[in-house]
Amino acid sequence: MALCNLCREIPWENLPTVPPESWPSSSGYPYLQDFHHWPEDSRGYLYHQSLEALRNAADNESCGICSLILTQVELCQAEFEELKPQWEVGTITKYGWPLWEMWIVKREVGGDGFWVMSTTDDTNKRNVRLVAAIGLCVGDGNPLAQIIRGRPVEQYGGTAKAISRAHNWVTECNKHPKCSPGDKLLPYRVVDVGDNINSPYAKLRETDGQEFGKYISLSYCWGKEPQFTTTKATIEERKRQITISDLSQTHQDLIKLARELGVIYLWIDSICICQGDYDDWERESAKMLSIYANSYLTVAASKAKDHSEGLFSETTPREYKTFEYKSGELSGQVMAFNLPIDKESGADSYVSLPDEPLSDRGWALQERVLPYRTLLYTKQQMFFECSDGFRGEDGTVLDWRFENVHDMPGGREARKEAEDQEEEENDPKESLYQSWYSLLWIYGPRKLTEASDKLPAISGLASIFAQRLNDEYVVGLWRSKLLEGLLWQSLRCRRVAEYRAPSWSWASMDGIPGLGVRAPYEEVARVLDVDVDLKGINIYGEVTSGRLRIQAPMERLYLDVKDWDPTKPGFAYDNNPPIRTAHDETHSRFDFDFTADDAPQEALDIVESLEGKEFFALILLKVKEPDEETYHAVIVKRVDGGEEYERLGFGFIDEKALGPSHVVRAETVDRMEAIAESPIDQGYNAKTATARKICRLACSNEETSTITEATQVSSLAASCPTYTGDLHLVNVTRTINMTGVETLIGDITYNNDFPDDYVTFYSSTLKNVTGDLLMYGAGGKITRTPGDLNITLPALRTIYRLAAYGGWGDVSINTDPKLNISQGLEISSGASQSAAGNLYLNVSTTHGIGVLGVDFQASGGALFTSSAGRVKREITIWGNSGLERVVLDNLKFVNYTVDIKSNPDLDYISLSLSEVGLLRVKENGRDTHLSVPNLEKLGGRSDPGRHTSGGDAGGIFRDLVNASLPSLTEVHGDDVDWFKGKLNFTSNFFSELSLPSLKTANCTLGIDENIALNDFSVPSLNYVKDLQIHDNPRLLNFTANLLKKADNINMTGPFINVEFFSLEVITGDFYLAGDKTMDCSWFDEHFLNHIVQGSYKCVGNHTKPATERKPSTPTDEADLEGEGSKQGGSSSSGSSESPSSGSNGGLSTGAKAGIGAGVGVAGLILLGLGAGFLIGKKAKKPPVSVTHTTESGYQKAELDGDGKASSGVKQVHSVEASEMQDTGKSELPVNPARAELAG
Repeated sequence: MALCNLCREIPWENLPTVPPESWPSSSGYPYLQDFHHWPEDSRGYLYHQSLEALRNAADNESCGICSLILTQVELCQAEFEELKPQWEVGTITKYGWPLWEMWIVKREVGGDGFWVMSTTDDTNKRNVRLVAAIGLCVGDGNPLAQIIRGRPVEQYGGTAKAISRAHNWVTECNKHPKCSPGDKLLPYRVVDVGDNINSPYAKLRETDGQEFGKYISLSYCWGKEPQFTTTKATIEERKRQITISDLSQTHQDLIKLARELGVIYLWIDSICICQGDYDDWERESAKMLSIYANSYLTVAASKAKDHSEGLFSETTPREYKTFEYKSGELSGQVMAFNLPIDKESGADSYVSLPDEPLSDRGWALQERVLPYRTLLYTKQQMFFECSDGFRGEDGTVLDWRFENVHDMPGGREARKEAEDQEEEENDPKESLYQSWYSLLWIYGPRKLTEASDKLPAISGLASIFAQRLNDEYVVGLWRSKLLEGLLWQSLRCRRVAEYRAPSWSWASMDGIPGLGVRAPYEEVARVLDVDVDLKGINIYGEVTSGRLRIQAPMERLYLDVKDWDPTKPGFAYDNNPPIRTAHDETHSRFDFDFTADDAPQEALDIVESLEGKEFFALILLKVKEPDEETYHAVIVKRVDGGEEYERLGFGFIDEKALGPSHVVRAETVDRMEAIAESPIDQGYNAKTATARKICRLACSNEETSTITEATQVSSLAASCPTYTGDLHLVNVTRTINMTGVETLIGDITYNNDFPDDYVTFYSSTLKNVTGDLLMYGAGGKITRTPGDLNITLPALRTIYRLAAYGGWGDVSINTDPKLNISQGLEISSGASQSAAGNLYLNVSTTHGIGVLGVDFQASGGALFTSSAGRVKREITIWGNSGLERVVLDNLKFVNYTVDIKSNPDLDYISLSLSEVGLLRVKENGRDTHLSVPNLEKLGGRSDPGRHTSGGDAGGIFRDLVNASLPSLTEVHGDDVDWFKGKLNFTSNFFSELSLPSLKTANCTLGIDENIALNDFSVPSLNYVKDLQIHDNPRLLNFTANLLKKADNINMTGPFINVEFFSLEVITGDFYLAGDKTMDCSWFDEHFLNHIVQGSYKCVGNHTKPATERKPSTPTDEADLEGEGSKQGGSSSSGSSESPSSGSNGGLSTGAKAGIGAGVGVAGLILLGLGAGFLIGKKAKKPPVSVTHTTESGYQKAELDGDGKASSGVKQVHSVEASEMQDTGKSELPVNPARAELAG
């Protein structure tokens, strides 16, 4: 290719750069790309100084580079000509006309090549224009490939060269310390494509979420045409065989790619989720966080409009111009090509891929944001992004990537970078909120096939943000930032026809929600209650209703709709009709959630429906700008003349627009409700109740009202449906009846100086208390049996805090089942000596439960029970004396922590939990029995607010005489390894511990210093992250013959026999130190240089025995059940006899009936939901040898054939002296009382 003189002289390796003080601005048009503040003396390498000179070089001198530049210049010129009429009438901003005095600078970002700049006729001579951008590349074998990284784009993505390029990117990424994916838990279902690259078949595989491996996840557009799916009717067929030729082209291409990359598992939503089965869809869609975050690689079919177009379809052809080039000793041909100048001036658009069909889809956002790395097939070329940056085939390289959760505060990459910094410049939590707002800006306008997917499609993102923010998710907003979040501004939005979210959530609209208040602000409102009803089990998914109660100033608004009709042809209008307050002479601005230019008829219908209707500005924040202060509000209308409000829009209100106004009180079942105050008062602070200076309701008091007689309470209740102010009730004994009061804005405090009388606090109407209900007993004044406390509030739906302090007898609390206690329930000693009887809580859901420092004095020992089925945050039971039983048999789910600690008299704990983030039971009485029969999963959601540098998730158990966890299947940190997973049993008194169902321990499994433990059984264990077993003086044998993978194993103790016959890999270190007779030769042969990838050490006997070792317990899951029925399903034993040959001789059956079973409690009566008063007494303690669960839920003793209690469970107190071994340490003596109790 010929070059003109100017192009031959271009100093390719020494071109001037873009001046650092210059910055670009985008017009939204492809070829209008201005740069501002470009110094006049920094014009770069001078190029053609006129359009004619450029055209002459391209046409007459046949200069290839000039012809490429001329192509872009002419497109730029054509766009200018097209826009010129609009400039002249002033409908769009006028841009400077290029003068075509051109110069060349080096590409600012991206890769090899240059930009062509031009002056314009703008009066500001420092405003210049980018008129062309040229990239450079060479072939793979070219000597210049050493200095030019760009390569020609493969026309089809399925060629050997293209797949090799993708393979090289992934291989290089594997070396990045921030990426290093490793094996992860496989999703519940995966497509198994096998390792035969030519096989015409694949199959669907169900893993039960217990297997580890590598898998590729797919992100693609389904489109409207039918595709290959899995349904209830076809799932068994899919598990047998899938014929690959029956699949869509995108799926076929993915299988080819995966096989070439050496990955045999895929996750494809249409095949791995059972279509048409809502329960399956909801369950699996709720796992999007872990599915995409844990995938080895995500492949994005970005350019395909539907599943039929494939990954490997043709890319947009490029025109290349070739010329000879020499650099030092290197020479060869270089290929030049045009680059899109709008992407060059704003390189973020390279990464965001705005022109790709997949970038327009709602579900695809989290599929892009969650993975560690993604391979993207676009219209232009193939791209790859990971923590190291973003790169393309043509040499485009950027050192950032698209928004990614792993780069945000709390993410793995962000944490690694933060470790090297002494301090953070910005609040990481605030940065996370801003990241959420940024993602919603991207997500808002994206399309969904099903409108109801608006919340589910980002549920994976919401779950990881909830963990890192330690905040409650409220229909797309965050509880601690709810007032700010309610002030979202709609940009080109319209409300959807079918209900999917309350009007106050951005999720009720299609369009862009603008969120976030950057300036400092003061809250002038208070959220009283938030209540959201979920459609299913996904707490970040679909909702069926939402209720929000706010205490805030309100200002009446007026609408002027005269001559406002956006549907008329040629009508010139503002997007919103004029709105004003009664005093508005100024600059207030109100925007409805609709935009009239997008939906004129809808806008007109809404506006006309408001004529004659009351609507208001609900004022939430006072924002302090540098030169002014404004009030930010949402526009609400009264619905159907009631006390229910619906959001219409958003507004900024100037202080001068506010004036005296009527006080409005509103209550509702759905949407938005408000308890309103006067418009505004500068002294108001929602967080400081004593500083309020507001227009009070009729029933109100500036000072705290002290009431000492029941008649005064009755008088108040009869006259005040809503009461504003604090109430202090003193010695109002027996019955406090507040029926009649519906809302109390303030606190209720009760003090009882008559310790021997019972107190009943009752109201059938009280729905809302914005503050606390604090009940103080007589404490140290108790002279006889303390009086009982019965709180019965069947209508109560919201209260800030509910607490009972001081001395009470039995405490019973009965409320509406859907009561929301913002700060939870607390029963504690307070400042005085506390005494209490039994404690009963009858409420289905609460934020938290705390029972702290109570001196229980119930006859026969105290009981704490609750009908709560769900606790949003935590249960804390600490430091209570006299408390012998904790029975929470309705409790199914606790989001973060159950912590039962330092209760010296506690004998029995029964929990019906199926899942909890952290279960910690320790430092209680020496006779504590723990029974959690339904617990399947530990970990995954430990409370980040409790820890400054990571936290615990899983289970921590100490000082127990018995622990029963028969259903426990899996233990984790969180889904992306933020919390440290633990399952620790330390310093307990049991002799046997069985975890018969445990398959996955993605945590540290620690068994330490359990002085009587002689049998530890994990017969089903398949994976353990770190196995730590130390200083258990009687644990002589341990087998885990189904264990296939471990990260680290570290065991010390008097071991005689240790077996891991199925172990395939230890990715870290192996250390085993046992008795000198323990066979190490087998581990030397099989583990050293084979299974162990880290360090290896075995302390024992390294002489190979004459008889070949064989497993003493099952090594295959298929054999486990039969083996278990034959000999108890044992996987370990503590017998003192050594089976050196691998036989079963002398081994006790570690998982036989009775091991680890909890003790039973008889005679307990649990009160259900609703009003009532329950008196409970302590039941007689059962024998310690118990195994079976009766129909009533309690456990009974297993008897041997002679009718005596079975000796299958051996507590430390009942071990015969003849069975004890001399360990060289002191042993616990036999406890005669315990021996008698055991039979």
